[in-house]
Amino acid sequence: MISSRADNQTLAVDNRSSSLDGVRGLAALSVVVLHLLSIFQDTKVPEYAWVDHALDALAYTPIAALWAGSSAVVLFFILSGYALHRMFSPVRMTYAGYAVRRITRLWLPYAVTLILASFSIWLIGSHKIPGQSDWLNSSLGTSLSAPLLIQHMLMVGEFDTRPIDFVIWSLVIEMRVSLIFPLIFWAAECNRPVLTLLISVIVGALSILVQHRLGASSTSMIATFGYQTYFVIGALMSKHEMLIRRQYVRIPRAARALLFLVALTLYCGVFRLSATYGTMLGASWIIVAALCSAHAQKLLDCSPIQWLGQISYSLYLCHVVVLLSLINLCCPRLTFSKIAGLSIPVIFIASMLLHRFVEQPAIALSRIMARQFGGGVIKAAVRA
Repeated sequence: MISSRADNQTLAVDNRSSSLDGVRGLAALSVVVLHLLSIFQDTKVPEYAWVDHALDALAYTPIAALWAGSSAVVLFFILSGYALHRMFSPVRMTYAGYAVRRITRLWLPYAVTLILASFSIWLIGSHKIPGQSDWLNSSLGTSLSAPLLIQHMLMVGEFDTRPIDFVIWSLVIEMRVSLIFPLIFWAAECNRPVLTLLISVIVGALSILVQHRLGASSTSMIATFGYQTYFVIGALMSKHEMLIRRQYVRIPRAARALLFLVALTLYCGVFRLSATYGTMLGASWIIVAALCSAHAQKLLDCSPIQWLGQISYSLYLCHVVVLLSLINLCCPRLTFSKIAGLSIPVIFIASMLLHRFVEQPAIALSRIMARQFGGGVIKAAVRA
């Protein structure tokens, strides 16, 4: 029989997991805000020049967390490492069961989004816009082709994700690292955390260096090894969560507040340390605060933020498709301000529909498929 103390600890962990759902929701929202703001940046339209000035002035302040979309991807990867470690911890599933569950969970909503995006390009068309930024125009003027669609669907090789849905590069990384995550789980469980982290950072740093030297894209295999460090950090945080919590409560409240402010500034790139490792440190402490702070949990557990967390994957996948479709459909008949305003409700409606009719069935199917491949067999978990 499980003791009441263990029950309380399990409940506490579940509550902290819901707070991480809130973090994920806010991070996904920051990605949406970034891309809405980006259609006003670096344009040749004089009336939007103030946007560049305002964002430049606020870029290295904690306020920039509201649109820190690039940093949010780092946060997503660390959260994935945490969640995948928890998936393995109480239940030892076969690799086939794990792989089919993860592929079904991630790939089906991804594939449906690609199909919808491709249909939008075929139906509406895609054209570059004079005076717009090079960044936005790099994702417009798309010509669909069979090789392009096959590369996207299979997630193999090195390919350009910008023409259809430019955020999906991170899903390619997520899928690849997920498939090798059992190795990360083993490393987190069977080795000292400092050694595991040190090896991971060295491998990641060397991979990033080679990627830059070769000019490889973010979907290259060498780039994939550069991102595994974030998953390792998430796994270690899950493994040593109770220790982290015990240490956190010993920190004076004023120091916690100061550390959170420093973490937020690192997360936004304020100190201009390495964009990779500065963001990593900031994102890690934000997650620690979400796990350990009662005040953070109370905020993150509120209904609107939890709702954002529930639809975060769908929101991340489809917001670019909606935004680019409306730009192609409405420009130049509507100004970019009106297009952005119209995009906001459409993005959330599309995200809710994708979550309800694609993501939720994919989650249910992934569990069924996992059981068929030996993913539901509970065995004694080995804890280092």
